[in-house]
Amino acid sequence: MPSHVPPDRSLAIGLLIAGLLLGLTRQVAVLARTRRNRARADQPVRWDVRLCEPLWSRASAPVAMLAVAALLGAVGSWVGSAGLGAGLAVTVTLIGLGVQSLSERWSPRDLMFAADGLHVGLRRCRFVISWSDISGAETTPGGDFTEVRVLSVARAAGSAAPGDRPARTQVAYALYDGSEVTGRLLVAGALAGLDGRTLARAIHDAASTRSAAKAN
Repeated sequence: MPSHVPPDRSLAIGLLIAGLLLGLTRQVAVLARTRRNRARADQPVRWDVRLCEPLWSRASAPVAMLAVAALLGAVGSWVGSAGLGAGLAVTVTLIGLGVQSLSERWSPRDLMFAADGLHVGLRRCRFVISWSDISGAETTPGGDFTEVRVLSVARAAGSAAPGDRPARTQVAYALYDGSEVTGRLLVAGALAGLDGRTLARAIHDAASTRSAAKAN
């Protein structure tokens, strides 16, 4: 019997172990995030403070992608060759990172509840959705995200800082719903340390209260 593991199988085993460890790490992060969100469900949302998802929680998505890449690479190495496995792992990683980068370009990075509206931070700019421009906030299927409906994309884009054209364009794309007048913003509840249902309720209550107060 051979006294060592063939090279192709060595890479497969290494990638398999890496994939399992990454998958376990991701699962631990998800469970910790769920527990954190539940613990804060009954607490009031902090105002005039930037709310953002901690790095350990935000990293769960790329870690999951790396786990999948490693596991697919392990399969490729086992049934094919080390070159096939490594190439498959690298390809899947690059595609995943590209998709992640595009998604983060239009996704909120932080939120702030303030008197003049919901402040939203994107990758290169910030903007404000006034409370009177929020027509509703609902939880998406699965309960992890909140969909905020916006009455005027133009007004939100006009509040962008910096106020240059690229920033306004980024805001318009982030709010795009197909109408080019109204908009929708998809926000992960974890961004505010909450589940999607709690965040939706907080935004709805703030919009209703502030809009009523302004009307009076």
